[in-house]
Amino acid sequence: MTRPDAVSHKSRQTLFAAFAILLIALLFLACNRPQHRAHDLVFRDWYVATPMGNGTMTVAYGSIENVGAGERHLVAVSLSCADSAELHETITAGGRVSMRALPSVIIQPTGEARFVPGGKHLMVFGFKKSEECRVKFTFGAEEAVFAIPVRPRDLK
Repeated sequence: MTRPDAVSHKSRQTLFAAFAILLIALLFLACNRPQHRAHDLVFRDWYVATPMGNGTMTVAYGSIENVGAGERHLVAVSLSCADSAELHETITAGGRVSMRALPSVIIQPTGEARFVPGGKHLMVFGFKKSEECRVKFTFGAEEAVFAIPVRPRDLK
């Protein structure tokens, strides 16, 4: 014969496991949701990293997926929480690391541009302390404007 408290404990364990699975599934869906969609472009995981120390220069990262049939040219970016922002790329050559400004970033049809540490990124100048920032990406005559968070820099 099963004790009543044993059934109750097993039921609690089953309920807890079901809740944990549901929570993991919801987190997975939330992490894979587009942050913004505009003009056959999907913007994901964008954020501005807080500057180091008391500095006003920082970076922003994320990705842009082109789900359309035509090539897209990202020609400019601006942030409401900064004086200016530029498209940049980190280059490693001959054992030396350097950065260069990019005049534009081309995103092929069904392609993606990733802005990540050690690769393409947005250089942010004159950062103004904020918890959220509005970003404007310019693709010729089209613009995509949306809010992105400001979060601590990942110092792995």
